[in-house]
Amino acid sequence: MLLTLFLLTLAACGGTENENGTYAIEVEPLVEAESSVELEPEPSLYPDDEPEYIPEYVEHFPRIDFDTIDFASLIFPIDTPHGHIGHWYVQHISRYLPSRVAFTYRELDTALWLVQMLHAKGFCESQVYLQTFSLDDVAPWENYFGWNLPGPYEVRQLGWTDGHDMRGYSQNIIVTIPGQSAQTIIIGAHYDSLRYPGTSDNASGTALLMENAQRMLNQDNYYTLVYVFFGAHEVGMLGGFYFYNSLSSTQREAIVIYMQADVLIEGPDLVFSTGYGNELSQNALSEQMSATIMSLADAHGIEIRQSGAMGSEKRLFLYYGHTTLSFWGLDPVRTMNFLHSYRDCYEYISAMFPGMIERTMNEYALLLESILLGK
Repeated sequence: MLLTLFLLTLAACGGTENENGTYAIEVEPLVEAESSVELEPEPSLYPDDEPEYIPEYVEHFPRIDFDTIDFASLIFPIDTPHGHIGHWYVQHISRYLPSRVAFTYRELDTALWLVQMLHAKGFCESQVYLQTFSLDDVAPWENYFGWNLPGPYEVRQLGWTDGHDMRGYSQNIIVTIPGQSAQTIIIGAHYDSLRYPGTSDNASGTALLMENAQRMLNQDNYYTLVYVFFGAHEVGMLGGFYFYNSLSSTQREAIVIYMQADVLIEGPDLVFSTGYGNELSQNALSEQMSATIMSLADAHGIEIRQSGAMGSEKRLFLYYGHTTLSFWGLDPVRTMNFLHSYRDCYEYISAMFPGMIERTMNEYALLLESILLGK
């Protein structure tokens, strides 16, 4: 099913591959303890050795020839087990659409690919809107809250745009599923990345939304569902700023809750947070949402814990007084294993945590659908 069209970039996601298709592993020698007392080793979540991974530098990222792609052949049926669709998106985006740097043609091609996939799922033209914005449109919002985020010019200076054809525009993808009510639930994830495969950050969140949107399309939803795939996140969440600023006062008042999926496979733990107004405050809806998630997780046999920390576009919605819910992944031992590094690659993460991607996508797919269906 994976397209041969993009094989040029596949090497950017692998380790050192042996003849049998496995990845080379380096094992560091054990150091003998000076004490004669034998101690049982501490339990570890990690393999005994870290997979070797040397990224291959790509001189230039080519444009995608969309005329050669049969998008209908890439769509899974709706009765596919939960998480299987999302897992395919994580793998495919990581391997064939890496380095989705803001304000580049690679970011644009990723957006156009997602739009075509949504149409192939059954979304009509009126339900999918490509919201384009220029750097001039969002430049006054850079680091609006004083957050320590690199802007577009800093990203270029750091070399993250090497090998890319730059353009003066980025874009959000806005997908609407009308409900019985005009009140909206907004579900967001950014699809851009730095100059890495961006498997956890944020092919994982993008994949969850793509699967969930397909599952919710033909449901009898009470609330109107609005999925937003944000562009230009990694250069200061500019897509989020532009999207929110584009909403009318009526549309802002209609927001029931903002839900977010980001870095879902950063570690083996499933984590969520709710909030209202800031990272720590709660209201009746956020407290109800927390209790609902724990109840649903228990019903599905899912282990998930609550935390008060997580950034991304959620902070924007909190700032403007909205209730929020965030999903992400966390490593309880080492924080941010893969974030913003060449290790944020499907093959590397799979070798570090075998089966984690499949399990995480399955459990988050179940949780998000159960929340939106109210069961």
